[in-house]
Amino acid sequence: MQDCIPTSCSDNGDCYERVGGGAVCLCDVGWGGDSCNEDIVDNCLNNSCENGGNCTDGLNNYTCSCLPQWTGHNCETSQWYKQFVHAFHFQFSISM
Repeated sequence: MQDCIPTSCSDNGDCYERVGGGAVCLCDVGWGGDSCNEDIVDNCLNNSCENGGNCTDGLNNYTCSCLPQWTGHNCETSQWYKQFVHAFHFQFSISM
């Protein structure tokens, strides 16, 4: 009888048959639990948001909620700078 089935370890690990019966999942890095379906890494620890942004941990990812004056994946770009660059390009293209 085969104890490992395709969904034994979700898509985040490999299932191995134990001698004498039963199965065990060896989880990929960042995953844990009996079926390798628990995200065990806090992605906010190494990927912090800048300029007062708040980090929200996700599955092998994170998102930053930025203060109104900041934008970008890590809240690294000033909205003022972004508006300035856009205005400069617009003005430059009109004058050409």
